[in-house]
Amino acid sequence: MDVDETNTVPELSVSVDGVHWHPAGADIETSPDMLLAAGEVPLAEAKRLAVERFLTLRQGDGTLPHIYNCAV
Repeated sequence: MDVDETNTVPELSVSVDGVHWHPAGADIETSPDMLLAAGEVPLAEAKRLAVERFLTLRQGDGTLPHIYNCAV
């Protein structure tokens, strides 16, 4: 299964690269599309970015993604 922001609910993750949509995408080299913001980002701003992207994605067709149970 391909894991991306369209089929996962946000699970804010922080790495040395920045803040990411989900731990499964917290690798900038393999999942650059899941990066919410690079560098040091205040957690309040990271949360705002995740909510904003989630709502924008949901406006596309109104559906909610299935919960992806990862082992990360």
